[in-house]
Amino acid sequence: TVCALNGFAFGGGNELAITCTARVAKKGLPVVACQPEANLGFIPGSGGTQRLPRLVGVDVAAEILRTARPVSGKEALEIGLIDKEIEGDLVEGAVEYAKKLAKGEIQPRKFSTNGTHENLAPKEINIGHLSKKIDHIMNKAIYDGIKLPLNEALELESKLFGECILTDDMKIGLDNFLTNGPRAKAEFIHK
Repeated sequence: TVCALNGFAFGGGNELAITCTARVAKKGLPVVACQPEANLGFIPGSGGTQRLPRLVGVDVAAEILRTARPVSGKEALEIGLIDKEIEGDLVEGAVEYAKKLAKGEIQPRKFSTNGTHENLAPKEINIGHLSKKIDHIMNKAIYDGIKLPLNEALELESKLFGECILTDDMKIGLDNFLTNGPRAKAEFIHK
């Protein structure tokens, strides 16, 4: 499958995109993808903490996930989140890309579904106003998950998403979003 991105792939939209064989995006998009869950007081729950690190690398993914920072089309191409930027008609370009994949003219970006035995640990990242409690859970999902086969890592992510539901910060983040909109910063209490 080839995912054609013509605008924002945020949260579950990006998680759906990274399940596809390949991703293409309209050229020049100032923002193409984001995992904004940390802004809302929870972690991705549809594979984002597991597939993104396997696709773009643990350090790059951790920074994107932990800061909820949007990614431009240009950066998405550079880090391997998308495979090609399409000039002109996006659907035609995506179909052409899919045909080339099917014929074996180009190879899809692969990521390992096996866990790694590397000793990886979270790096210091400035998460600003975001919840330290949720950041701790996010790190567990990323750094414990990368050591597991993908199917087990996805189960871990689901379990940790459930832990978020029990936090005060998820309630604060969602209430802030629903009351004040997506640009308002939640006042997390780190619990």
